[in-house]
Amino acid sequence: MKTIIFALLMVLCVPAMAFSGQWDGSIQGLTCALHGKVCPSGLEDPYIAVEDNFVLYTGKDAWFLLPNLSKDIMVRYVNEPVRVIGTKNEKHNAITVEKLQAKKNGEWKTIWSEDLEKEVRNLMKTWGGF
Repeated sequence: MKTIIFALLMVLCVPAMAFSGQWDGSIQGLTCALHGKVCPSGLEDPYIAVEDNFVLYTGKDAWFLLPNLSKDIMVRYVNEPVRVIGTKNEKHNAITVEKLQAKKNGEWKTIWSEDLEKEVRNLMKTWGGF
């Protein structure tokens, strides 16, 4: 009986796992990504001021929206190597981010995750915050 239940659970989990993965690239403005270009190097701050939407750019004409990741987080990593771990939407050019990692000193470091955000929200609640 346990074997049947385990097998059934594995079959049910396969569709969700099929689109999970990791993507390496850089955070770029949507305007640049749509034109297959990298954001202007050295002009990140002025560019960030005029760009409204940011994406994970993985190469010429390859980019993904990151709808659950705040613009405030993404703008800190414009033109830097990042890795997104999450689930790709099968119908749209978007990834639901589970973890965002940045390369620091040659190693990937998690700089944002759903769990880290939940921890901070819970901490703020204990302080009487949001």
